[in-house]
Amino acid sequence: GEAPAAPRNLLASAQDSEVNLTWDANAEPDILGYLPYRQDGALVDETLASIVSAEGDATSSYYAAYKAIDGDTYSYFRPRAVGADYGTLTLVLSEPALVSRVEIENGYGASYQPKDFNIEVWTGSSWLPVLSVADGQRVGDVGDGDEPSIGELNLRLEEPYLTDRLRMVFTDQCDWSCRIGEFRADLQPALEATS
Repeated sequence: GEAPAAPRNLLASAQDSEVNLTWDANAEPDILGYLPYRQDGALVDETLASIVSAEGDATSSYYAAYKAIDGDTYSYFRPRAVGADYGTLTLVLSEPALVSRVEIENGYGASYQPKDFNIEVWTGSSWLPVLSVADGQRVGDVGDGDEPSIGELNLRLEEPYLTDRLRMVFTDQCDWSCRIGEFRADLQPALEATS
């Protein structure tokens, strides 16, 4: 579809160390909200998503999917591969929200992080890939091939995406050392009001 029209009559007023923004709201009926940005990023801080459940086939019940959302990095999920299907780990959110970043914390340190996977979001009818990692490096979809190392697996999506589910799809065999201690989603809150 077409992008919504930009809000009109944006005004900014400053007092002490605060800036107040006002604008005329867009009249289109399908507007979720507004994401004001400045030069160095969004003006509204991200929040942690409320996760209802985690789903995925584990190598055993000891490594079950719920361990990736239990708040303990020393308990962990390990995916079970079946043939060329290397496994998935799905997060179910409490409600649809704008997912802007995923965090993957690995029990026992960075040497146990997965090296090859995609992050996909649920569109309501199918899964949409929004981010890829190969050989421990983020794969850029802009074609320059010069993306930074993912380091601690704190991965920002190119654009926030409205969804109630996201998943990690393993694209290569995770050996015995692959451990997902915690899998989290950060949300970019949309402003409903015009100030």
